[in-house]
Amino acid sequence: MFDMYLVEKEYTRNIKEAISNLKENNFEVALDYIHKAMFINDSSGEVHNLLGIYYEKKGDLNMSGKHYRAAWDLEPTFKAPMNNLQRITSYNYKRTEKYIEYGEDFYRARINLDTKNLYTNLQSK
Repeated sequence: MFDMYLVEKEYTRNIKEAISNLKENNFEVALDYIHKAMFINDSSGEVHNLLGIYYEKKGDLNMSGKHYRAAWDLEPTFKAPMNNLQRITSYNYKRTEKYIEYGEDFYRARINLDTKNLYTNLQSK
């Protein structure tokens, strides 16, 4: 069980680093962290949302849209990719950092939930 906690912790660290580097426009470093997170969980909506942001910032709206759709399909309750997809497909689209949704609230909620579950599981042993 502790191994799963370490893997989840590494996944979370990679997600946080990817977000930080995307915000700073360090694209290659961000992509490296995204790939590391994807190696741990390749069916994560979070990872695909970040790939969508990566491609959007690089100017490839076609690939961006594909990854936003994949993220939304993988995690329908994750609102960030849905909002990002709606934004890039709107008639008045203009990329500004202000409206990009990285999904940080979703990550924080997941981390808090996992921490509570870990604490409960450790107490029951």
